[in-house]
Amino acid sequence: MLVSLSITAAATGLGWLQPLEAIGGTFAGGALPGGAAAVAGGLVLHALVAALLGILFASALPDDFPLTSSVTVGAGYGLFVAGFMMSVVVPTVAAEFRSLAQSTGGAWVLAHGLFGGALAYALTRLRRGTAPRPLAGQAPPIP
Repeated sequence: MLVSLSITAAATGLGWLQPLEAIGGTFAGGALPGGAAAVAGGLVLHALVAALLGILFASALPDDFPLTSSVTVGAGYGLFVAGFMMSVVVPTVAAEFRSLAQSTGGAWVLAHGLFGGALAYALTRLRRGTAPRPLAGQAPPIP
């Protein structure tokens, strides 16, 4: 998800690290105004929140959901998370981040929807044991 946002930011002239700098800089209360510390802070913060919300989704998604339904629900969950974060969490924690996120246009909305759908797709395939097989020479997945 951050890759697509970084590409969009670079294409609009903001620099490809702008999404990570925005997350890290604003959520640290301005203590990380830019540079490597803001990028590292943004990467860690985004990864932790994404992992927590992904685990929440994985625990709520039923095992017997059809694949297309899982992907649709996952995309909806990604959009819900984006909307909730931008309308409830961000204004409370770091209001200035909202304007920084809007500088990449709707790319962040699309990225969250696609990520949620991809997460649901991978989760459903893994639960059913139909995940792609490892390539020749690679170790088999751990059950």
